[in-house]
Amino acid sequence: MNKHDKLTCCLNNKNLSLKAKGLYAFCIFADTESFTVQKLANDTNTGETAVASAIKELENAGYLERVRVRDDTGKLRNIVYKF
Repeated sequence: MNKHDKLTCCLNNKNLSLKAKGLYAFCIFADTESFTVQKLANDTNTGETAVASAIKELENAGYLERVRVRDDTGKLRNIVYKF
């Protein structure tokens, strides 16, 4: 499925909030495929709590993947989201 089809599917999902749909639209056409909550909050001038709740909606609906980034010792360093 291409980006336009994915976006159309997301925008037509009546179970998602406008906030989640907007975040998905922002991310799916961005120059990168992975994001952190902090980067998204900064790039969209939105609070981290609002971004995190939209991400949770999108994750629950299957529109993104959570990737845990660990260092060489196995310690969790970051969580990245792929759209």
